[in-house]
Amino acid sequence: MKHLNVLLLVVSATILGACSKNPSAAIGERVMRKLVQNNSNGCVEVVSYNKTNGVLRETGGAKTYDLECNVTIKFAQECWFKTFGEFEAFKTDGMNDSVDANRPAGYERHSKGDHLILLRKLKFELTDNGWRDQWGDVY
Repeated sequence: MKHLNVLLLVVSATILGACSKNPSAAIGERVMRKLVQNNSNGCVEVVSYNKTNGVLRETGGAKTYDLECNVTIKFAQECWFKTFGEFEAFKTDGMNDSVDANRPAGYERHSKGDHLILLRKLKFELTDNGWRDQWGDVY
């Protein structure tokens, strides 16, 4: 009987966790890792992720959620890095040039092994199938 109670408790916790009304920290981390992987051409990796806050909004019947997070990235190779708005861009072109020669406008040069902390806000919209991120994937 004791084992049955423990099993019911575990199953209940799993179901309640899966029905969370807001995107979880784990979902935010998955989205952030995917974003970095897709945009960095392999020159950056996520070292750590921390959800810092979240805001649920309802406007005109549509529910949205802003997930705020800190992300530490590490440069796996030397590259140019630019942040604008909520997106990053990475370039490896011209890395053999001197630091200022042919630098793409608005980009900073980072060496292999450099770490950078980014403060980000991920946006989600509630759909019938779950929370959709700003790139159309549903969780």
